[in-house]
Amino acid sequence: TVQKMIEDLADDEKARTETLRRRLATLVDALEQLVRQAESTEELGLALVTAEGAEATKSSPAVAQQAATLSLNASSVADEGRAAGPSAQRIVRLIERGAEAEGRAASALSAAAPQIALGHESLVRATALFQEALELVRQQEKKNDEQERQQRAKELAQAYKNLCDREEGLLTATATLVNKVGDRRVLVESRRLGVDQESIRQEISAISEGSPDVQKSPTFTEATTLALDAATRAASDLRSGPPTPATVEMETEVMEILRGLVNALSEAAKKSDDPFADPSENAGGGDGAGGGGGGGEEEKPFIPPLAELKVIRSLQQRIYERTKAIESTQMPIDALNGLSQRQDSIAKIADDLRKELEKKMAEKEKAGAPVLVPPESEPPVKLKPEAKEPI
Repeated sequence: TVQKMIEDLADDEKARTETLRRRLATLVDALEQLVRQAESTEELGLALVTAEGAEATKSSPAVAQQAATLSLNASSVADEGRAAGPSAQRIVRLIERGAEAEGRAASALSAAAPQIALGHESLVRATALFQEALELVRQQEKKNDEQERQQRAKELAQAYKNLCDREEGLLTATATLVNKVGDRRVLVESRRLGVDQESIRQEISAISEGSPDVQKSPTFTEATTLALDAATRAASDLRSGPPTPATVEMETEVMEILRGLVNALSEAAKKSDDPFADPSENAGGGDGAGGGGGGGEEEKPFIPPLAELKVIRSLQQRIYERTKAIESTQMPIDALNGLSQRQDSIAKIADDLRKELEKKMAEKEKAGAPVLVPPESEPPVKLKPEAKEPI
């Protein structure tokens, strides 16, 4: 079927991405070792330049041998680069040019009358080329990680959207049964809808339990908790008899929470040019090739902070709506239990996120990097929801 073909293509793309990830990681390791060897050989070349004539002539063959060996090693690394595919073509060319420079250095230093200056110049050039290649492969690795992150966000958004669409259909069907006399047909239909609601609840839980990205986000974890609670109450109402306005309110809450998560993930799936939306962009990068590498880079957040803030505002709105619903529907008063704790938890998440953003922006400012602040049109994190007529 068409759907099966689409799924197979998606699986193939995941496999290619994982293969590229492994090959880039291998290439980074090989290039880091190559750069260390080149820098060491370059230092020996510099020592030849500063040595006396006879001493330089005596020592140059050993340096020439190291350069020749390094040239062969670089050719092997270039072969590894070719295995990474077309995206590594420029990297491969830099490595090849570095290998050629090492070869020229070996020839210059192994001559009967060693050309020390030319040999050292070639060694310096080779090191610079290897360093540039290493920086490029790190950038490619980062680009690959970003593409994979965007793909995960798209898949997660689609999963939530499917559930949101199902919940919307369930809500429409439930609304037709509200306040109807509980004859057998109404009860049977209500129980059937209860089974559907429980199925949605289980799938929401499964997504959360199976997704490390969701588990890492306090905002998404809190949203999941609220959605599961509302879905549980709605399913219980539907199984026990004809639905009430309170049932509709609970289903509406599940739908709106899912919609908020879809919107946040849709933003996460986009490539943002806004440093505020991604405060860890380029964190630790640009320290020059041959430096400490990418190990000190901070992991980019799966969900951009501004998207998380929007989810937080949505959750605050839902708690406000649920509190109003308790006053205007048949929802039991004990449903208030936990709402205050949920509000406190959401407020803490918002405060922690704000502090983290302020810390990151201060670090960027200290480092001399440009810092963007949220648009003035953005409402504050803690806002008073607009009053709405209860359902």
